[in-house]
Amino acid sequence: MHRYERAFAELAASAAGLAAEEVAPLVKTAEPGRGDFALPCFPFASRLRRSPVAIASDVAASIPADPRFASIEAAGPYVNAAVDPARLVEELVPEIRRLGERFARSDAGAGRRVVVEFSSPNIAKPLGFHHLRSTMIGSALCRIHRALGYEVAALDFIGDWGKTFGLLAEAFGRFGDRARLEAEGIRYLLEIYVEANRALEEDPSFDEAARAMFRRQEEGDPEAIFGAPKSAHLKRFIRSVS
Repeated sequence: MHRYERAFAELAASAAGLAAEEVAPLVKTAEPGRGDFALPCFPFASRLRRSPVAIASDVAASIPADPRFASIEAAGPYVNAAVDPARLVEELVPEIRRLGERFARSDAGAGRRVVVEFSSPNIAKPLGFHHLRSTMIGSALCRIHRALGYEVAALDFIGDWGKTFGLLAEAFGRFGDRARLEAEGIRYLLEIYVEANRALEEDPSFDEAARAMFRRQEEGDPEAIFGAPKSAHLKRFIRSVS
């Protein structure tokens, strides 16, 4: 779309009697329903000694028809342009076929590093559909940045390491069923978590006990991390974030 943005800037600059280099940096993405590009005319008001609305109206009316654009029209103090979709496809598809995997790649990010953290499920709860959305968006961002030459560090933080784990350990020690945990895994932990929060409402001292348990886990107390309960499931969960 950059070539269309540049073409719009050149057309608008010519119509306003200005240099394209002056107009191009002002072109931005139009608001939804207003086309693809927008040129605000406020910066030209003092020089042209006219209102931005009048400038936008004259510029839009002075731009000749161009097959690359479905419309170029004024909207208040803005000149908006909509790219012709058929023309875009005609130009884009052959270029995609010609360049293949090199299409839309550049070295704009060469020598720069970016960290993309995504997915990041809470491993104390079952995965939800929203984690798929986050994973797809994060993966797309990684691929886009790599295509632009960035060094990408993709981080999938499986954590939410906090009092939740102290709460689970304390709750399991009080009313957990080790056999069910081994058989049902994380789904049973969610049930324990619900029961633990119910216990918090009934017994305020339970909250301090959970905090104390988590404090021991943070300090690396083996018994707090691996001893309560002694389950391979919870051991793996806690080890992954400790």
